[in-house]
Amino acid sequence: MFKINQSFTLDQYDFPHLVKYFTKEQFVFKNIKYHLTHLLQKLQIDNTNKEKGAIIILQPTYLFVCPLTKPYNFYEGIPLYAEPEFFAGIFCLPRLETIWPQTIKDKYIENNFIDILKISTS
Repeated sequence: MFKINQSFTLDQYDFPHLVKYFTKEQFVFKNIKYHLTHLLQKLQIDNTNKEKGAIIILQPTYLFVCPLTKPYNFYEGIPLYAEPEFFAGIFCLPRLETIWPQTIKDKYIENNFIDILKISTS
């Protein structure tokens, strides 16, 4: 069991992340800013590493932070990164158009969704 004032991880997610719950009274800018900074530090996400970003989901009852370290795929040299919605279980994957000589059919990204999250955050 967790305490309301502590950050924690979700057992379902097998990659680095932290969650912080807020009560209605705690959900003010000063607290959000403090806890966001604290979670970013705990996950070692700062502006000294230009190769590492973050997925941040802020809702009235919680703050979710996860490092974003690399793309899960490339399309014509363009990196494809996990969207914030992916971490909430909502996946909108792009349809990739094929290029000559493989023009038989277009394809959709075929990664397992959990693999996309693991690749993007490892």
